Amino acid sequence: MNAPLAWVALGVIVGAYAFLWWPLPLWVLGLLFILALTVASLQSPIMTPICFAVLGLTLAQTCIALQPETKIRSSRITGEVISTTGRYASLRTQTGMLWGYFYPQPPPTGSWIAGQTKPYIRPPILPGAWFSHAQSKLAKAPTVRFVHWAVLNPTPPTTTVSESLEHHDILRALGTGDRTHISKDTLALLRRTGVVHLLAISGLHVGIVASFGGLLGWIVSRRFTRGTGIFMARTIPSVVAMVTAASYGQLVGWPVSTQRAIWMVGLASVTLLIGRTIRPWQILGAAAIAVFIANPSQIASLGFLMSFSAVAALIGWMPIWAALLNPDRPRVLRWIHNALGTTVCASFGTLPICAWVFQHLPMASPMANLFAVPLFATLAVPCTLLGLFGPVATSDLLLTIADRSVDLAIGWVTLWDVGGVTPAVNWTGALLLWVAIFCFKRPILALFLIAAALGPRDWPTDKLELHFPAVGQGSACLVQWPDGRHWLIDGGPPSSAVLRWLRRRGIRKLDRVFLSHPDSDHFGGLLPVTESLQVGEIWISRPPLQNESLFKKLVTIAEQKGIPLHHWDAEKVGEGSDNDSGLVVTIRHGSHRILLLGDIGKDTEERLAVRMPTMTAVQVAHHGSKTSSHPLLIKRSQAKWAFIQVGEGNRYGHPAPSVLARWSHQKLLRTNIDGSIHVTTDGHRLSVKTWTPQGLWKTVEE
Repeated sequence: MNAPLAWVALGVIVGAYAFLWWPLPLWVLGLLFILALTVASLQSPIMTPICFAVLGLTLAQTCIALQPETKIRSSRITGEVISTTGRYASLRTQTGMLWGYFYPQPPPTGSWIAGQTKPYIRPPILPGAWFSHAQSKLAKAPTVRFVHWAVLNPTPPTTTVSESLEHHDILRALGTGDRTHISKDTLALLRRTGVVHLLAISGLHVGIVASFGGLLGWIVSRRFTRGTGIFMARTIPSVVAMVTAASYGQLVGWPVSTQRAIWMVGLASVTLLIGRTIRPWQILGAAAIAVFIANPSQIASLGFLMSFSAVAALIGWMPIWAALLNPDRPRVLRWIHNALGTTVCASFGTLPICAWVFQHLPMASPMANLFAVPLFATLAVPCTLLGLFGPVATSDLLLTIADRSVDLAIGWVTLWDVGGVTPAVNWTGALLLWVAIFCFKRPILALFLIAAALGPRDWPTDKLELHFPAVGQGSACLVQWPDGRHWLIDGGPPSSAVLRWLRRRGIRKLDRVFLSHPDSDHFGGLLPVTESLQVGEIWISRPPLQNESLFKKLVTIAEQKGIPLHHWDAEKVGEGSDNDSGLVVTIRHGSHRILLLGDIGKDTEERLAVRMPTMTAVQVAHHGSKTSSHPLLIKRSQAKWAFIQVGEGNRYGHPAPSVLARWSHQKLLRTNIDGSIHVTTDGHRLSVKTWTPQGLWKTVEE
């Protein structure tokens, strides 16, 4: 068995994610550990890898289970920032680990902070979405929102980049890992073209720093190691290289990509020193285990998955790519071929996350990276590091060279800003893509898995389906007709959550989009949907007013894309406010009717109830507000089911206790408690299911 640590690392990853839903008791983990050791001792070529994976699973779940659970005793928090991810940071406090949300960004790693907090309500997660709560759950750390905070141990910056340099913000990021000063437009350009990884402190940066350290160690120790043997001649430069790399890691705050790179460089150096052959899979597995042991929650970060997946794809697929070109070809051609292959393989490694979380894959990423990577590797990064940490006399010259090289790279990248594709998968599709990464010995199987993950998923059925996603304090409903048509009624509050959810379901075209009324919690999510998907027609209650900029933007997008825009006769529904003149929809299939009331009030409901037939289910009006749900409508509807789309902890106090009491005779589901709601009917039988990130799908009635 060539790479037992790689199998252990696989087990660690599986065990950590399994802990989110299926944590095993410690006595079961102990039995599994003993059984795996026993079977592994038999040295079966088939069972031994599985046993090592089981050992990793028991290691992961045991480490996580033994972590103490934090109890919040005060809104005033003091602690040390251990790691950061986006706007979140994990903190070590006197009572245990804590997960904090900071706006606009958390303090740097290593900071001691004191702050005032309040309870944090995470954005709702829709079915199939990335588990954004996974890190805090693995850390057993409650999440709070920091409203005020102060750094107790501020340190003056040890490095400065002159703002007279055109790309001083990028040079600062390359030297210190601080990306906060980079403009949104520049970051957007780098993301669109697939070169944003050049700003991540990873293998490229760590390798350059380690090389400088090793060279310095070799120069200094050369006169002292003559005649002491080759071992000492290699040991001192290697030690200096690792110390230099570790110091750099400390400076940039130890992001996961840096941890992975330093562990791999260190393990490879030790392997060479003791005269062993470097086994990439073994080293990658050991690095993953080390990162997990240092901080188990990091294994659920996007940085961990993207960094390790990209390297795994390079190890597995790069030899296959290199073999496609005859080695007798000119050196320049081989260099171009290998440079393109590096980007293609690394992009393949990050495809699961790109398709699952970001839903964007740059089309020209290989070409954008073709010269951007060499420019950064040979000029921008080394000149920046030497300019910031080297002799003062050469600092200005080196930083100027670095700035010019970054300018050349940006100019080259801009040429390849030609957009991208939008692959979208749920967690099962992402899992298939990850399996495909490791099928480098069976490329045909890898292609089959990729096609299965990214292929069509929205097949027409003979059933009507209604989806009420848990969009928070807002409303949205997707109607899938038996003939394959798709209607979207409202889009929830402003965000791309509904758009990403539709893509994960394989929906790229909406036949009709309805806006019940122009409140932002109903039309905010329609902006990215209308902009990104193919829409047949849009129905709105009225034209936008002069001061309704977001509503006007929706209409402008529709006009620019040539989408027919219709208005319905509001007098037929209600009068007065936008809520009362909003759209009311009845969806009928067979013997079942489902009523969607929008945000209408009691008076309009009373008028509707006079001529309303019986209903199977009702989407309760105005998120359960006390101004809606007229008793006559409830009585005349005779609905068996009532659905309330409402956000957890909303400032309006929805749903009102009086409204819940009025609907108490119905089977009541609330998205803030029961999660997303899925209704299916063939015209006779009706099935209702709910989905939450904790319990996944649950059948309520079938």
